[in-house]
Amino acid sequence: MIVADLLAPPTMERFDGVWAMASLLHVQRDLIREAMASLASMLKPGGILFSSVKRGVGNAVDETGRRFTLYDEAHWATHLRGAGFEIIEITGEPPVDGSAVGTVAPGWISSLARLP
Repeated sequence: MIVADLLAPPTMERFDGVWAMASLLHVQRDLIREAMASLASMLKPGGILFSSVKRGVGNAVDETGRRFTLYDEAHWATHLRGAGFEIIEITGEPPVDGSAVGTVAPGWISSLARLP
């Protein structure tokens, strides 16, 4: 396991897969492209990225002061494609009901993507 800053990854060999569960949701929206490019740089061609982010619109802060950048499936797909990934699957749970706007809702978006 390697623990590093997504915006300043260590120089290392490339991997077959990266697991980014509930980490990218704390990256500010204006830095997400850089973070996604960093993840892509860690993968071998054909490598797989699993990622999960909170579902919603805008930004939010929870009761403990943690900051969240919220996405919907279409916007998350745009970020994956923008980093050069081919989307295998994007799943949003629970189904959208409009309650996530401006809040940290219980919903998640999970995705599997492949680097060509």
